[in-house]
Formats: sequence, C-alpha cells, structure tokens
Amino acid sequence: MWQAFIVVFREGFESFLIVGIILAYLRRIGQNHLVPAMYWGIGASVLASAGLGYMLSKGVNESLWEGVFGVVTIVLVGSLVIHMWKAGPQIKRDMESRLSRISARPSKGLAFAGVFLFTLVMITKEGMETVLMLFQIHDPKIVTGVIFGVAGTVAISWAWVNFGHLINVKRFFQVTAIFLLLFMVQIAIYSFHESSVPK
Repeated sequence: MWQAFIVVFREGFESFLIVGIILAYLRRIGQNHLVPAMYWGIGASVLASAGLGYMLSKGVNESLWEGVFGVVTIVLVGSLVIHMWKAGPQIKRDMESRLSRISARPSKGLAFAGVFLFTLVMITKEGMETVLMLFQIHDPKIVTGVIFGVAGTVAISWAWVNFGHLINVKRFFQVTAIFLLLFMVQIAIYSFHESSVPK
C-alpha cells in the first residue's frame, strides 16, 4: 500500500507543478487563449496513461513480460530520478524557455498545437511512469494506496497554492526519490526472479 501511495503522491505532485508552471507562464505573458490547449493536453495524457494501464492489465500476465517491464521501469524511473537531481533547480526555467518558443509562433493554430503537445508529452511521461511502477506492485491493498496517494497530492497541491513559501519542494523530491530508488531495487529483484523462473 505504501509503495502505491509514494508513487502516486510523488508523480501526482510533479504533474501538478508542471501544470502550474505552464498555466502561470501562459498567464504571465498574456497568452490566455492558449490555456485550453493545456487542458486538452492534460485530458489526452490521462487517456493515454489509462490506455497503457488497461493494456498492461489485460495483455501482460506472463512472468517473462513482467520481468521485461520491470527492467523498463527501472531504467525509466532511475534515469528520471538522476535527471531530477541534476536538472531540478533549472526545470522551471527550461520549461518556460520552451514555452516561450512555442507560444511565440506566428500562427495561432501552431501555437495552440505546440502547447497541447508540450503538455501532452510532459504529463504523459509522468502518467506512464506511474502506470509502469504501479504495475510492479503486487499488493492487494494497492487501490487503497492509490486513493491515499491522490488525496495526498490534492492536499499538498492545495498547500502549495495557499502556503507555497512553507513547502520545501527540493526536500520533498529528495526524500521521495530515496523511496523510489529503494522501490527500484525491489523491482530489480522481482524482475530477475520472474525472468529466471523456468517456463
């Protein structure tokens, strides 16, 4: 249950921060007409992540495939944690730089499509990581963990909006990164076991 909670809590808050950065930047530069593109991107990313989850739940029941997806999860999440440690302080600036180029396109249609695709890629990345990690959890209380994770995300997001100066985001990501890395070790052991079991 706690693994599912940490996964959903961290990835959900990270998605919230991404959306917050996009929304704040578009409003700051006076491009409010591009905000709907962000919402469409969020909706499409949720559908894409849910689709991956459905496919995994229906089509992947063999031990070999569980082992393969375990390795994929380790590579993706491990590289993400390392990247966040290195690039975390500059992520807001990098996102705003990309959004600046996208929103400055002369065609409104291209700018709309650019913001949509940017949001889709950024949020889908978080959604896919969440699905792949949740797929590795073999706990009957996983649904409870997911529900608590969503509730925690809503709570910390509300706290960020109202008391942002009191939340040490850097420390939050450092602590949750340690839990994710420990989870990656567990996935590695499980994946090795599933891949080596005689079929």
